[in-house]
Amino acid sequence: MRKLVREFNEFSNTGATMTPIVYVRPNANSKHSSPHTRCRGQDNRSFKIIDLDGTEEQISLAKQSLLTLTHSDVVQFLHEQPSPNELHFWINLAPHAKKLLDTWCITIGNTAHRMGPAKFSMHQFRNRNKFVARSSMASKFTDKHILTNLAQQGAKDIYRRQLDDGETYVYVVFDSEISYRNAVTKSVWMNDINLKFAPQTHISSNTSTRRPWNSYLNSGPQSSSTSNKNNLSINSDNTYAMLDTNPSPNAYEATGANCTPLGNNRLINNIQDRPHRS
Repeated sequence: MRKLVREFNEFSNTGATMTPIVYVRPNANSKHSSPHTRCRGQDNRSFKIIDLDGTEEQISLAKQSLLTLTHSDVVQFLHEQPSPNELHFWINLAPHAKKLLDTWCITIGNTAHRMGPAKFSMHQFRNRNKFVARSSMASKFTDKHILTNLAQQGAKDIYRRQLDDGETYVYVVFDSEISYRNAVTKSVWMNDINLKFAPQTHISSNTSTRRPWNSYLNSGPQSSSTSNKNNLSINSDNTYAMLDTNPSPNAYEATGANCTPLGNNRLINNIQDRPHRS
């Protein structure tokens, strides 16, 4: 077969190019007709588009949208699809497969549909939603318009939800925490409209917390079991002990006498303004 393909590409005057492809015929025990995982790394080149309505019109639009991202000679659609709400296909060139691995959704018409490797489960698709921001002002625009304008800001996927009062929220999934933080802490404008993104998922605090003073006692060669026998009663909340400001004769000696137990009449403050550890 390779000799036939090589001779056709060298001596043919049609202008077409033939590409050798390995096919795997499904057997009775196969769940679907996707390429076999042992055939030259084809598992990393199998993809699927989900959240389809199952109509022939939308499947045709999905194929057209996919061909705009790649080329017609690098995409092969499976003849037997495992589900009417999914579109499985295979990419025969590594550069295009690498590009699609970084693409989380595809716009079909004006709506966004999730796309990923064919081996992805629904749980793996949901794990992508780590940095999600919501906006009610963005509901005025289509998914395609939002993705096109926010692609440089790290937007990877979009979905919508309508509340009971009729208000629609647009949820934008970002690729990293930096992109997510910039979207919710800065103003994002589209056509003179401030989208006013609000955080939907957790943002880690960038405020540095001090090391607890009692950690220095446990950082030495002394074991944890021995340190628990000390008379220093240490609370688990944000309570700490401060040394007295009046200098004593032994204040500058590097001895254990400078460690003040909480039971003595010393200055004890509750820190209310320090952030808790996340």
